[in-house]
Amino acid sequence: GASAVLIYGAPNAPLSAPRNQIFGQFVAAVIGIMCRLWIVDSMDGNVGLALPVSITLCIFVQAVTQCFHPPAGGTNLIMVLSPTTSKIGFGQLVPVTYGTLVMFGWGLLCNNLNPENKYPLYWFGFKNGCLGYCQPETPAGVTETDLNTTINDTKINEAVDEGVSDDQDPSKNEGSTCESLGRAVVENADVFGIQVHNST
Repeated sequence: GASAVLIYGAPNAPLSAPRNQIFGQFVAAVIGIMCRLWIVDSMDGNVGLALPVSITLCIFVQAVTQCFHPPAGGTNLIMVLSPTTSKIGFGQLVPVTYGTLVMFGWGLLCNNLNPENKYPLYWFGFKNGCLGYCQPETPAGVTETDLNTTINDTKINEAVDEGVSDDQDPSKNEGSTCESLGRAVVENADVFGIQVHNST
């Protein structure tokens, strides 16, 4: 249910990426099964210890592997609490993996019925070498140069706006406007990337 909300309701969110959905669920299930077998079954049903240990390990491993998927936390706890886990052990991975792949397949189909939509937006979701929740990768077609140019243009526009006072009307006082723009250029020469020489 929670995974469906992410995949169908917020398909472009990083937490809805295939990496997060598939590997996040798998990691959560494996850890939950291990805690059920090695803590609950080995310590006379000590669920009170198994639950916090299991969810803590789940969050830690998801952070290290960069596959955060919040609904997987529920999968993790179900594996710990389910008596079926004690009977079939890692066989629980079969329904978990099957359900995850079926949901991803339907998400892939439904979210791409509209040609203007694209799912998944990120197959792997995060940049390599980033621990935990990171910024998504730059979308295809947008380069770092494009981003830097946009930022520089924004700084220039802000510098010009600061140089022109609100009470000046360019249509009525063109001379004052030009002087203000000149001062803005001089005061923000480093932003414009120019050198200003004083006349003697």
